[in-house]
Amino acid sequence: MEKKYLALEKRLDKLNFKALWPGFKRFNFALYDGKDVYLNKETKPWDHRFLGCTAIKYNDEFIAIWDLRLIPQDYDLDILCANIVHEMFHCFQLEKKETKYPNEILGLDYPLLVENQVLRYEEVQYLNRAFLEEDEKLMRRNLNHFMSCRLKREKILGNYIEYEYGLESFEGIPRYVEYKALAQLTSEEYSQSTYLNHLEEINSKLLIVRHNCFAPGMLIACILDRLKEGWKDNFIDQKKYSFEILKEFFNIEEVEIKTDEKIKSQFETLIDKRKEEIKELFDSVLKHDHQKIKGNYQLTGFDPMNAVKVGNQVYHQYFLKIKEDDNEITYEGPIISVHSPEQFFSIEEVNILS
Repeated sequence: MEKKYLALEKRLDKLNFKALWPGFKRFNFALYDGKDVYLNKETKPWDHRFLGCTAIKYNDEFIAIWDLRLIPQDYDLDILCANIVHEMFHCFQLEKKETKYPNEILGLDYPLLVENQVLRYEEVQYLNRAFLEEDEKLMRRNLNHFMSCRLKREKILGNYIEYEYGLESFEGIPRYVEYKALAQLTSEEYSQSTYLNHLEEINSKLLIVRHNCFAPGMLIACILDRLKEGWKDNFIDQKKYSFEILKEFFNIEEVEIKTDEKIKSQFETLIDKRKEEIKELFDSVLKHDHQKIKGNYQLTGFDPMNAVKVGNQVYHQYFLKIKEDDNEITYEGPIISVHSPEQFFSIEEVNILS
């Protein structure tokens, strides 16, 4: 872990943080493995403050943290360094009091709809083509098709689309900074291949909406660089989402988006499979020996990337934090929480594998 940490520090030394985003600076970071934490060239015992790959407040400062158990031993260190920069940007957002957070509770109820998934896939293709297109006219044509898909999805999803807008701004911008960091460390071509080559693939990952807003958010930011110099200067201070800023540059001419029946069929199969997988996740706890703890708890923390909600129950793959009076408890997953029908943050029961 120490060797990896020092190798990352050398890479971080090479980066021009202000070129990544105005005012952005380097933050401390920690690597951990569930037993030890390596921070500031010192090994410390792991504790429950270190959960996930994210930004946390530690001893009155924001730091980036990374769980080495989630990546292979031979993981590309340039990419890992860019990943760490992503989490450092979350530190920057927290320090600057960014308010464009996605509504994670809304996201847990995000519907699995075939029509929405097909249009969403198509809109990302148009957005990617716009980013790669050098001709201004063709870029705008692709963006118009992207906007047409987005407007159709707004009608399908209603307020659930707000979850995507929040993610594109709060997670997509750090992905943009991550992308630019990797380009500084390697090359623009390598960074593009790392973050964009998978966008044409159709697989089950596309159904995890939180994960799949990172790339569109990154692409929107890259395109805004071409359209509006200085757009980043006050972005964190304003309430507008990045998509709303992009939308200001267009008088959208809605075009017909024809549904590819083959793509539609693929998503129908994926959604059916995903519903079965969700049932299996809940069964993996509830249909096996487990401890049922009832009480009156408050939800204080969970990992939205790895949580699934059905009715008033939520499956947590990695961890759940709850509070009873002034006592906060952290449970490691898999675990299922049962929430009050009236108030999501009130938990009535937790189910833990024995």
